[in-house]
Amino acid sequence: MRAAAVLQFDRPGAKLSLPVYLDDQVQATLAALATAKGVELSTLVNDLLRKDIELIELGRRASAIARSTKGRAAALG
Repeated sequence: MRAAAVLQFDRPGAKLSLPVYLDDQVQATLAALATAKGVELSTLVNDLLRKDIELIELGRRASAIARSTKGRAAALG
């Protein structure tokens, strides 16, 4: 019987939304920004996180390019 209870939640492709808990001050600041922009708090947070992810990816690419360039310069020089 227990196995059936576990399997009822095993749905391929099911979407799981994780709760995120913000510090009180962070939440208050973001809520005020969201209100000022006229958007939902979740929309603002998702937009900010997408921008941070983009910056992280750009930084990784820049680091990879710098390492590649140093390797070529060392080989030439």
